[in-house]
Amino acid sequence: MRLRSVSVVSLAFLVGTMGDARAECEPTAVPIGDATLVRSVIERLAVNGVSTVPVQGCPALRVLVERRGEQLHLEMTDSFARTAQRQVRDVATAAAIIESWTLQEVEQGALPALALSPEASATPMVSGAVSATTLSRIGIAATFESSIGDNGSLWMGGTIAGCARVGPLCVGGV
Repeated sequence: MRLRSVSVVSLAFLVGTMGDARAECEPTAVPIGDATLVRSVIERLAVNGVSTVPVQGCPALRVLVERRGEQLHLEMTDSFARTAQRQVRDVATAAAIIESWTLQEVEQGALPALALSPEASATPMVSGAVSATTLSRIGIAATFESSIGDNGSLWMGGTIAGCARVGPLCVGGV
């Protein structure tokens, strides 16, 4: 009994400390690429409250920043190895997109609770037996076709097809 209570207390302590460590992580993006562009992006991210120094144990977005013609090209990879590429016109837009990728997780309590509709909460849910549908043993199909040729000729025809069920297959012909 004593061993069990010690292990439960240890487990509760570990769970509590893991939540605290995760809560201390701040949005982080690590830009690499052209030095002048990276410096501009880092300055803009700092103004927006996004860290550019990775912390061990915390997720960090990796961003390759390049100039391609008149646009900036972003290649982003998050901590789940999801990737995205974006073309933007300026550093401010690049920083906004990068910041949005660092704020992906919705923490519990961040969104308002969903209100149940009056009908949904007042009506009890009843589950009953669902009847299985029976598949027919044979199938028959008939179609009519018509078309007009380039030379003005009229073409008409039809098709009749049928099949018989053999196990999970419907075997037949046209």
